[in-house]
Amino acid sequence: MLGDVEDFAVLDLCAGTGAVGLEALSRGARHATFVDRNVEALLNNIDALDVKDRTTIIRDDVERALARLDERFDLIFADPP
Repeated sequence: MLGDVEDFAVLDLCAGTGAVGLEALSRGARHATFVDRNVEALLNNIDALDVKDRTTIIRDDVERALARLDERFDLIFADPP
């Protein structure tokens, strides 16, 4: 359960379809950053929900993506395969 994520910045690692980050956005999160190597399903879901303006997608593996990120997040979710 996500609980109260109002105005959170969320990082969804190994995002897959983006279910957790997208759920956070639906519950009031300010922004979600998604990291995954395969983002086709994620892109379709973001388009379907019309939240592109509140998302960042990083198409890379987690280790390289984390080395580049310099943002702060209120919630980090990691669900490796």
